[in-house]
Amino acid sequence: MSELITIRPGFRGLTPRGEKAFKIAIESSYIFEGDRPILRFSRDASEIIREVSELRKRDWKTTSRWNPEADYIGLLGEIAVQRYLGFTAEKIISEFLAGLKGTDGGYDVVVEGLKLDVKSSKSESLRLKISKTNRFTHLADGYIFAHVELAGLETRIEMFGWSFRADVKPHLRDEGHRYTVRVHTLHREGILRPLSELKNQKEDSNHA
Repeated sequence: MSELITIRPGFRGLTPRGEKAFKIAIESSYIFEGDRPILRFSRDASEIIREVSELRKRDWKTTSRWNPEADYIGLLGEIAVQRYLGFTAEKIISEFLAGLKGTDGGYDVVVEGLKLDVKSSKSESLRLKISKTNRFTHLADGYIFAHVELAGLETRIEMFGWSFRADVKPHLRDEGHRYTVRVHTLHREGILRPLSELKNQKEDSNHA
């Protein structure tokens, strides 16, 4: 068992060492601004996040419903967006732990009342998956799209932008147990909005 996390009946969480390591990993990230902001982690930091992501494992009757790589990729995307929007490491950790208990509201970020889910993929085709079974996905006001690249000595998360759920819906492809959509499609249709819009809204609210 990792020294960073603890999983026992009725409790899943970070050890004191794990919380400290998670905080250092988050704070070690750095952001490149632009139309598509990029956040980078060192390989050591991303491996700490991989260990922490193990806490999202559920006690399924069959482990076939749990995909550890998907949880890891998803957590990287969420942290990248939260960091870009100005969340502190303490806030990110608090939100993550609340999510384990089901007390986080069910959304990855909320900006000026907008409830948003972060959709991340490591697919080179930039095909994002949207669950049919997660009710929060279908109650969200919109989605933020990110691509995770695991290569070399760094982990790179590129944030493509966001779209309202109603605008994305006509472009979803039904694959039976899930929907998918390609970032290129959203860009072509002109419904992919820059993430800086959300950042500016948040900053304007903080200074109001």
